[in-house]
Amino acid sequence: LVLADERYKQYNRSEAILVKVLKEDRYHARALCGYALLLQEERNNVAGAEFLFHAALQTDPTNADALCGYATYLGKVNNDYHKAEELYKLALQSDPTHMHSL
Repeated sequence: LVLADERYKQYNRSEAILVKVLKEDRYHARALCGYALLLQEERNNVAGAEFLFHAALQTDPTNADALCGYATYLGKVNNDYHKAEELYKLALQSDPTHMHSL
């Protein structure tokens, strides 16, 4: 129980940092992507996550983190593996060394 409480506090701190970054630069693609992942994985807010993934990709369509994050989202949430594969391929083209797209 203590471990779960500590984890919850850690995600709250992470969320506060991401919100602060986005207040300073609402087009920060990595922060948008990070916040989308937090919403999806820890807050179960899939609509918010999808919105932020779209915002990140509109800001930087070649951002490998955003492409991979959205690809994972599409596979997990929408079972759209075809589109997910396309996004992983785009991420790999964008950054051949990106760890998550390998």
